[in-house]
Amino acid sequence: MSTTERMDLERAEIIRMLFAVDNSEVLDSVKRTISRYLSAPAPVTEEKVLTPPCQFTVEELKSILHRAQTDRKGMPHEEFFAELEKEESYL
Repeated sequence: MSTTERMDLERAEIIRMLFAVDNSEVLDSVKRTISRYLSAPAPVTEEKVLTPPCQFTVEELKSILHRAQTDRKGMPHEEFFAELEKEESYL
């Protein structure tokens, strides 16, 4: 059975089901749903990533930034370089 034949059978089944509905609210709902579907733009096949996935939580990022701003002695880089200039006069 071809795809077209299967779709025709599906359509016929839906039509039979609609004829069995005796509630106008249900028919209105079905009609609105079909109208929305038919007026919707075609789906985009190309997937685009708008934003990169998050690699760190906010807390992890704050920790990484804090470590980057301090040297191995645990002092901020401004203090570290001031101390280094005192110890090494040529800087």
